[in-house]
Amino acid sequence: GKPISVMDVVRKMDLLFYRQYPELTSSNMARYQFYTSGWRTLLGAVIDDQLIVADAEEKGVTVSDGEVREELERLFGPDVVINVDKMGMTLDEAFDLLKTDLIVQRMTSMMVR
Repeated sequence: GKPISVMDVVRKMDLLFYRQYPELTSSNMARYQFYTSGWRTLLGAVIDDQLIVADAEEKGVTVSDGEVREELERLFGPDVVINVDKMGMTLDEAFDLLKTDLIVQRMTSMMVR
């Protein structure tokens, strides 16, 4: 029931790029190469994530705000707001992305079990 836009894919790619290559966040060329080589795969992943989140809502699987905040601090360090801003995201966008990721991880681990 949620439309997926280009910006959803870009935000997911930003987050993945930051996780994998934090030292290259200021390199526009590295970011361009990452985007051009991986956008199709990430589009599929964003669609899959939304389907898994919808399934999680039906099953009552949730993630607390505290867990998301811990993941934000683990990923971005103590200066969360500054580092998220460097990526061109708002704190709310990063929070929502990480919440979705954590729900997907939880659902995937439940499926494996």
